[in-house]
Amino acid sequence: MFNGGLPPFPRGAADVEDAKLSHDRYEVFVNGDHVGYKPLLTPNDQPSDVERYLNQRGFEEYSVELTGDQYHIKTRNKEDERQIKKLLNVYLNIR
Repeated sequence: MFNGGLPPFPRGAADVEDAKLSHDRYEVFVNGDHVGYKPLLTPNDQPSDVERYLNQRGFEEYSVELTGDQYHIKTRNKEDERQIKKLLNVYLNIR
C-alpha cells in the first residue's frame, strides 16, 4: 500500500506497546499509599530513579517492587515511612 512517502509507522499491537510515549509515568506507592507519579521525561529516566533518590537521602531499610506501571516501596519502620512519603511528595511534584 502506498503511504505517500511517509516513514513506516508501527501497526501491530506489540509494536505500539514497545513504543515509548511522551507521557509514560509510574504510580508510586509507599506501604500501599499513593504518593504521586514518576514521569519518564527523557530517555534516561527510569522508575529506579526514585530508589536512587531515597538511597542518596540515607534510606536503606526498604524494598521496592515494580508491577506494571506501579512502583511499590515498602518499609517496616513507621518513621521511615513518614519521612519517605514526605520526601517523595516533594520530589515527585517538582519533576
